[in-house]
Amino acid sequence: MQEHYRINGKPEGLRLGANIRFINERTMDFVRRSDLWEVGLNNEAFTKADVEMFAAMGIKVFSNLGDYPEWWKQICDMGIAGFKTNYPDAYTEWWNSNY
Repeated sequence: MQEHYRINGKPEGLRLGANIRFINERTMDFVRRSDLWEVGLNNEAFTKADVEMFAAMGIKVFSNLGDYPEWWKQICDMGIAGFKTNYPDAYTEWWNSNY
């Protein structure tokens, strides 16, 4: 989609997301060339400094999985905008017990 919009233009104000999974030279080049609202990264493949770097670029970070309590705590501490999980009931129970 990013390539299509680079060539053909896009509606004003539209920003896209990308599931880049890992931060490396290739994916960062893609991020810099794109007009992104968010990126999806694999859990534990990034740090709070990475979240802050993307925030400075106006990009929110979503975790691609977050299926255990230790990661749920890190998500809160790191300022991650959201995450995907296979265990929404367990997460809700954990959240209600901790916040």
